[in-house]
Amino acid sequence: MGRKNTSGSLGNPEIVFDFDDTLSSTSALYVRVALECTLLIVRALGWHTPSAKEILALHKEIDFGLMKTMGFTNTCRYAAGWVRTYEALCDRAGLSSEPEVVRQLSEMAGRVWTQPYMPVPGAIEVLEELCSSGYRPWLLTVGKDGAQRRKVESSGLGRFFEPERIIAVEGRKGDVLACLAERDRLVVMVGNSLKSDILEALRVGQQAIHVPCSIEWEFDRADMSQLPPYWRVSTIREVPDILRRIALGEQPSSS
Repeated sequence: MGRKNTSGSLGNPEIVFDFDDTLSSTSALYVRVALECTLLIVRALGWHTPSAKEILALHKEIDFGLMKTMGFTNTCRYAAGWVRTYEALCDRAGLSSEPEVVRQLSEMAGRVWTQPYMPVPGAIEVLEELCSSGYRPWLLTVGKDGAQRRKVESSGLGRFFEPERIIAVEGRKGDVLACLAERDRLVVMVGNSLKSDILEALRVGQQAIHVPCSIEWEFDRADMSQLPPYWRVSTIREVPDILRRIALGEQPSSS
């Protein structure tokens, strides 16, 4: 699909935001919960416990395995990964797992779905500026629809998006971006993930703004060397300026 050069009759492209780690500090919440789960396992195993680094590495291995069997968007996967991590460490030490520890781990890990999601610095100001400038932003996120909408509402950012413009997918974002582009408007995807945000926009001929997250997850990495140029910024606060440049017809540099 060719890249559209027009940005629409009003000069504004269709702006599409990712949520997790683009508008909300999702990874920070996961890191905090992971440390709490690790500490619980350390206390439960006593002198049988390995180092915290080993516990975190084992959970990462188990969690990645569960993605293949339970799916990336399964809301039970993260807690199941911590329970299996504890049970695996008990097996290694020749111990029986304690039902109370299993219960506490499940409850603790489940907090990633129940605790409020905090906006990243600058997110509210950027969305206020864009909405006041005539933009009607989209929110395109990977996950179960109900779970993702709860996260958006808990962050306080839901007020910037019309309900029908909040879309949760359990597959690739490119299909949705391609549908938006069929309206003869340039689509600009804003996200932290090279794999699920930037790559998906570029492969359907649209533009993308990469906003890196301070905590990078391996799943978000991608080889971008053979793809068209895309915009790079340091923080979400730079997005409005990039959009103004795009509306004037400017293209990202290849560097």
